[in-house]
Amino acid sequence: MLNALETGKRNLICSNKQIIIQPTTAILRPFTFVKSDLSRNKRFSALLNNQLNIYNLNFKIMAKESVKILQGKLDVKSLIEQLNAALSEEWLAYYQYWVGALVVEGAMRTGVQGEFEEHAEEERQHAQLIADRIIELEGTPVLDPKQWFELARCKYDTPTQFDTVSLLNQNVASERCAILRYQEIAKFTEGKDYTTCDIAKHILAEEEDHEQDLQDYLNDIAKMKESFLKK
Repeated sequence: MLNALETGKRNLICSNKQIIIQPTTAILRPFTFVKSDLSRNKRFSALLNNQLNIYNLNFKIMAKESVKILQGKLDVKSLIEQLNAALSEEWLAYYQYWVGALVVEGAMRTGVQGEFEEHAEEERQHAQLIADRIIELEGTPVLDPKQWFELARCKYDTPTQFDTVSLLNQNVASERCAILRYQEIAKFTEGKDYTTCDIAKHILAEEEDHEQDLQDYLNDIAKMKESFLKK
């Protein structure tokens, strides 16, 4: 096959049929526009990277100025400590929901399992929001998972019973603790740090929804049991 591309006519035998390949110099002609396009793309990429670097630099400068302004309004160090405590609690809450979804059994298991999985993902999103804000405040998110247990006020409650009611009650207690946490952060930042305050209020609203979701399941299960006993 390769020899058929050489100058001159060559014969190629395939399945007892003779095929004549007419060579052409067209396939050997370089495509000059490719080089031109690549060069143009490189220039555009370099320009884009330069603009992104300028943007990132400006963003960092603005962030530093924002932190300086905040330092005149509240104790930024104390705020970062509160946020790291909340971050630790979010990761523990994530795991508590995640593992609960794996082991839950009993009444309305499928529904409760799905609820736990949904809540777990939202707790992970909360952790991301908090970690990002800590960095914006020029702090460092807690790096060692061992510290989660030390910093968290809302502790991880190891499941000992896997029935839906026990796990629901366990997570209701955790949500109530989280609600208090974000009420405190919102109050601490109210009228001073609008960004952190908005984040705290956003998470607070979702934690309140979580508690209500869990309470609804507890009420439904109680009604099911009551109805069953009447029969």
